[in-house]
Amino acid sequence: MSGDSFVSLLEQLSVMDNNIRKLAEERYDSICRDNCNELPQMLLQVIVDKSNAESVQRLAAVLLRRHIVKEAENDSFVLTTESLSGFRSNLLLALENENEIYLKSRICDIVGLLCDEDMSEETWPDLLPYTYSCVQVCYVVLDTLYVLYMYF
Repeated sequence: MSGDSFVSLLEQLSVMDNNIRKLAEERYDSICRDNCNELPQMLLQVIVDKSNAESVQRLAAVLLRRHIVKEAENDSFVLTTESLSGFRSNLLLALENENEIYLKSRICDIVGLLCDEDMSEETWPDLLPYTYSCVQVCYVVLDTLYVLYMYF
């Protein structure tokens, strides 16, 4: 399924017309069954593509989180080691580049879910340095704000 048609499908999941939405739900369910390996990356691509409507990006984030939870419950998260590594890297990149607070929060939820599934430095070696750099940046921002506050 092409990226544009997948985005169109996600848009149809939010329409008010029950018939259109039901057909979209059936198509999405078939994608979940038939393209289970590709679905996480497809949803992440929708999330990071700024040309998509914010509502579609938000829906993709919710669906990605839901997909990971469902797969974890069934012990069937089926990404290969290489694709999981790439997915995790893309997820951290999306988190770093996201400015909208709702999407950033949903991406953090997804990172947390993946960490909960298999958290060890060997499985996600770039997570700890990324987290450490976020904390350092946060302290720099807080220190700067404190200094500015003291002068005003």
